[in-house]
Amino acid sequence: MKRPLHLPESGWTLTEILINLSLIGLLAGFTLSVVHAWQVRSKVLEIPQVLTADIVHAQGTALRQGRSVGLVLGLSDPRGYRVCIDMNGDGLSRSDIQTGLDVCSGPEIRLEQLPWAQVVELRWGAHRMIVCDAWGLCTSAATCWAVPALRERWCLVWNGTTGQTRWERSPIP
Repeated sequence: MKRPLHLPESGWTLTEILINLSLIGLLAGFTLSVVHAWQVRSKVLEIPQVLTADIVHAQGTALRQGRSVGLVLGLSDPRGYRVCIDMNGDGLSRSDIQTGLDVCSGPEIRLEQLPWAQVVELRWGAHRMIVCDAWGLCTSAATCWAVPALRERWCLVWNGTTGQTRWERSPIP
């Protein structure tokens, strides 16, 4: 028996298939961009967390040992720092580090570890050091990263007197 002409045939038309495929493509593209932005953001946050942990560790070591401990920037790499300890009681200085009177322990840690985050500004005091004294007071510092994938600039600001950190996020001009 023949089908009546007024009933539509079962199945999808080419137009319906193309519309559905385009909606699926748009949804997938949006989802991938959100996931990528989330991954970049979480990876960028890892760098200052290591820096903050090292500052807090230096502050605790200075309090425990009763001597100056600091993060010294650019001993062999301009974008790297090492944790150094004052051994002769006159404070931490670059000249004492070079002569071996003050000791730097551990490997050099690079601030710029990821290809999608570049260090654009380092304000680490006059001698490019963050130094914590025997009373636990540290010099203040700021480190800024450019994140081109997000078109943002992120700055970690360390207040040495209070020991508080603050994030500043702004668009890249």
